[in-house]
Amino acid sequence: MSIAQSIDNYLDAHRADSVINLVGKMAICQAIIEREATSNITSPDSSNIYNQFDFSRSENTWLNAFLRKVTEGIPREEIERVFANVAIVTFNYDRCIEQYLFYALQRYYRASEQDVISALSNLQIVHVYGKVGRLPWQRGASSAVPFGDLSKANLFDVASTISTFTEARYDSAVIDDIAAAFDNAVRIIFLGFSFQEQNVDVLPQVASHVDIFGTAQGMSNTNLKVIENKLPAHFKLVKQLVLDDIGAEAFIDNYWRVLE
Repeated sequence: MSIAQSIDNYLDAHRADSVINLVGKMAICQAIIEREATSNITSPDSSNIYNQFDFSRSENTWLNAFLRKVTEGIPREEIERVFANVAIVTFNYDRCIEQYLFYALQRYYRASEQDVISALSNLQIVHVYGKVGRLPWQRGASSAVPFGDLSKANLFDVASTISTFTEARYDSAVIDDIAAAFDNAVRIIFLGFSFQEQNVDVLPQVASHVDIFGTAQGMSNTNLKVIENKLPAHFKLVKQLVLDDIGAEAFIDNYWRVLE
């Protein structure tokens, strides 16, 4: 495995071997759930009598910056309007976005779980490669897997909920979900995206004029030039392309007024 670019590349090389792919996916699921458990947005500590999420740990994340912007000017009575005209396409297996928003909206608006669940139902989140099970508060046929709780995860079952990039490329349901998220888009924003060819290829070719913004923190000028040439060719008609060498949180703070 040390010579593989990633476990995804290794599974792609052994796409015909169902045993290797199953074991590999189980290993991915275990690693993702373990990382959820040590992330800055772990579930509330059961020893805390108030069962409250520790938001000080997530203060400097892009999710915090994102929520500050989408809730601006929206009163508690209109909580279901928070995610109007927003769709998220993520290439990650974890449930960090859902986990954070579920607790953060309850805290910010002093809202009930049911009101937040209703508001989040208006936010389209597409996990291109699937996710490591649904969270307990989410509807669905698959078994619930609490955030970061490996003891409650049946890895054999959870492995069936994720895909390799090879499988996603030929999954018509996934492609349709991404296309729906991109429909009528006037603005596409890449946050923390590596612009790897296999990921860009999964995205639909948008045939309308769009603005494209994105973070490119730590990327070399040579790689930036390649990306700047690749994206317009892929998305056909690009009105504006801006890639900035900053992190996601700084990007949201600096560009939000432009994006509105």
